[in-house]
Amino acid sequence: MLVATSIVVPLSAQEKPADNDISQEIVSYQAQFFERYQPNSALDMLRQIPGFQIDDGGNKRGFGAAAGNILINDRYPSAKQEKPSNILERIPASQVRQIDLIRGQVRGIDLRGQSVVASILLHDDIPATARWDLSIRKNFEHTPVTVRSSISLADKWHGLEYNAGLLLRRFRSGELGGENVVDSGGVLTEARLEDSFLRGDEGNVSLNVLTWAGSTLLNFNSQFAFEKRSESLEAITAPQAPGDQDEDFFVDDSDKSEVEIGADAERSLSPDLLAKTILLYTRSEDDARTAQDRFDSGGAAILFRQADSNVVQSEAIARLEFDWAGWQSHALKFDVETARNVIDSELTQAVDTGSGPVVVPVPGGNTRVEESRFDVLLNDTWFRGAFELDYGLGAEWSTIRQSG
Repeated sequence: MLVATSIVVPLSAQEKPADNDISQEIVSYQAQFFERYQPNSALDMLRQIPGFQIDDGGNKRGFGAAAGNILINDRYPSAKQEKPSNILERIPASQVRQIDLIRGQVRGIDLRGQSVVASILLHDDIPATARWDLSIRKNFEHTPVTVRSSISLADKWHGLEYNAGLLLRRFRSGELGGENVVDSGGVLTEARLEDSFLRGDEGNVSLNVLTWAGSTLLNFNSQFAFEKRSESLEAITAPQAPGDQDEDFFVDDSDKSEVEIGADAERSLSPDLLAKTILLYTRSEDDARTAQDRFDSGGAAILFRQADSNVVQSEAIARLEFDWAGWQSHALKFDVETARNVIDSELTQAVDTGSGPVVVPVPGGNTRVEESRFDVLLNDTWFRGAFELDYGLGAEWSTIRQSG
């Protein structure tokens, strides 16, 4: 059982556009305010708001506590793995009508524990807009070229407002360095040389769709992301005293993928009561391999280690929200959420010192953890002049099972 209270005192922005309509709870920045910065996307505009720090939310359980402080048209995106800032990066600046900084209970917006949120308000009728960018980076010291490209399209089709994006990145980096070890008398005892190289590819495909079905607003969000990376390290250790020189080769490979599908439906049940249903599913997989080879000064293998791991995580969420504004100077909210979380992990490890590989048992290396959770929260915000009192009563039931 959880009881929480807080007092929030609205503050004013450090800098305000002179031609904006400013109230105690809202500071509005019209699109003209950002023209001096020549923004390309909605994210570029948001970054120019004085004193505002972007919060994409965290990896907390559930949906309500991981929403962050960014809204689009006064609504939180029904997504967790895809950051709201990534969605804003796909929205061209020409589509933004204004950005509102909100510090109080206005327009039925739930701050969800944030002291301030930013709502990006878009134009209603906008033509099809495509946005793309290409960047190439080259460090001239032991590092090859890194390339990043992205393209997005925003348009309307038969009553559907959609935003689709594709991002691809190929990254490369390397380092070469040495280290000398000396004793207390300043005599060189060991010379070390390390040469590392990292290569990888990552991508992201996303689609956001919004439409009206009668008086119900429907929103759909989806994302698929992947990353493949391989890192190698060659380390040579040369003792200055009589002894063999060792040469180690380390390899660290990983293959990651993430998928997220979210949908929500929002409807006004009465002039003072708003209901919203949210369904969200996320799944991620991380398949990794690490290995070490050690050779003596004659080139003979004297040690081999290898570890293979696979971790699969999934979360399914169903959430129901009710916002009631029929009580003067109060904003009442009731949330019900149920979720199921699963983690499957596998780990195998082997060592070979010359007599053949030997499997090394890892306690807890192969396990499955399942959680079924249900929670409710009744929350009220009471407005009293320049002060806001936020208090609530909630409860959570959770069952966790582990096997393996």
